[in-house]
Amino acid sequence: SAYKPGSAKNVDDRFLNSDAPFIRESRLSIVYDAFQAAAADGELAPKELEAIQALAKKLGLTDEEVQQVHALYN
Repeated sequence: SAYKPGSAKNVDDRFLNSDAPFIRESRLSIVYDAFQAAAADGELAPKELEAIQALAKKLGLTDEEVQQVHALYN
């Protein structure tokens, strides 16, 4: 059968609820990539930053981790 969005039963367990080091690093990479994409036009707009912070929160990252990734981006 074809994949249907939202049909994976254990995505949260394997990705969002895992504290495995490589999963945590993947989350940080996603946020870093989000900073890169948001600022592709040469500007990081406040709404873009808010969206990145919301994404990071959903991924279970702390504000401090987001700030550290943001510092890498700058």
